[in-house]
Amino acid sequence: MVYTEANNQNFSEKFQNDKSDFSDWFKSEVGRIQNYNLNEGVIMPKQVLDWVAPD
Repeated sequence: MVYTEANNQNFSEKFQNDKSDFSDWFKSEVGRIQNYNLNEGVIMPKQVLDWVAPD
């Protein structure tokens, strides 16, 4: 499972175009484990809950 948190809708496109060593490794591992290609356009799911634990 991959959890991602981002503050803007362009995150997916920026991540897709990131060619750093870590990004290449991470996308390769996700593809190997989950059979999911993060180099293709990814439609992020709609946020349905935003919760913060009370202090």
